[in-house]
Amino acid sequence: MSEAITKSATGRMGDFLETHKKQIEKALPSHLKPDRFLRIALTSFSRTPKLHNCTLESFAGAVVQAAQLGLEIGLGGEAHIVPFKNTCQLIPGYQGLMKLARQSPEAPRIIARVVKEKDAFSYCFGLAEKLDHTPATGDRGKTTCVYAIARFKDGSLDFEVMDKAEVDAIKARSRAGGDGPWQTDYDEMAKKTVIRRICKRLPSSTNLQRAIALEEMHDAGQRQHNEATFGMDAVEDTTWIDLPAEPTATEGLAAKLQAKANPNENRKKIPDDLPPLTFDELTDEEKAAIIAQEKADEEKATGKKP
Repeated sequence: MSEAITKSATGRMGDFLETHKKQIEKALPSHLKPDRFLRIALTSFSRTPKLHNCTLESFAGAVVQAAQLGLEIGLGGEAHIVPFKNTCQLIPGYQGLMKLARQSPEAPRIIARVVKEKDAFSYCFGLAEKLDHTPATGDRGKTTCVYAIARFKDGSLDFEVMDKAEVDAIKARSRAGGDGPWQTDYDEMAKKTVIRRICKRLPSSTNLQRAIALEEMHDAGQRQHNEATFGMDAVEDTTWIDLPAEPTATEGLAAKLQAKANPNENRKKIPDDLPPLTFDELTDEEKAAIIAQEKADEEKATGKKP
């Protein structure tokens, strides 16, 4: 039964991606082929049963995010799609971060290495910064720290060092720190952590900044709203109407009543298909506010209290 369900879920996702192939293709850089990219994404989906409980739109949205960044999903550690409640999140891997770092004008070459207990390792900051690392042979012992070096085209260098306590502090703040790759591939996650830190101060491309932001959202337990990314074309199907600044979701009815009286307020983009709110859907406080406004309008019109 479970095998049939898995096949059905993968089949539905394959059909969904094929239906929206043109949209995904438009997001891809020229060096990535659409058929290969979608095949790899679907393979990642089929091999991760927890993704089958997520919405089709959020997985497809994560695929579009990866396409825009130019990262292949699940291949060589460039990017991964993971479940978050009933939606999907895109997590760039450390190979993906290094790939995006090379897109900056200075195009730094970044390497990251793990230091073990028995290694010979020293570094210093200041006017004469240096870093020396000679790995031990055989059993090198436990991990003690991790470092990343960025070498620029002009020959200049920058490096970042994090000891195990710093890495573990990042792990503890991550919502995925208790399982997954933090448990199975600690050293790789440590290298990714130090790469992410050094990338924040390097001259970087917009895509690198976006990739770091996506990962930080996931680590903080925040939704990436990839289903909205997938629906970006829907923005073209909206119209502008005048509304008071920043109405809440339940203030739609009150906002429409007040729109004519506030034509110069900030404009907010509202989808054409937004369902109208009924009076019964409002809170008691909002109902009272509307009744009070109607009374005030009537008093102003008649010149006396109702």
